[in-house]
Amino acid sequence: MRVYNLTREIPADKYFVLANGQPVKNVAELAAILDQLEDHVFNHHVNVDRNDFHNWIKDVFEDIDLARKIAGVHDKKHLQLVIYRHIAGHE
Repeated sequence: MRVYNLTREIPADKYFVLANGQPVKNVAELAAILDQLEDHVFNHHVNVDRNDFHNWIKDVFEDIDLARKIAGVHDKKHLQLVIYRHIAGHE
């Protein structure tokens, strides 16, 4: 199983394209933009029925541990914290 470096850009066809059309190139970039991401865009991708970020991290980066950690996260700030802590190796 290959785990991509979560801070390195991936091939363009693997980018996450937000509902507003903005591409996200890696997991670190996702965490960095969460502060400015409009609530309606975030809620399109993360709600009680779905977590597109979970799926992207699991399927593209193959980081099952991080995907598991964010599976139930429905808040931008909490998601950002979990990602940063994971990248830093604290969780």
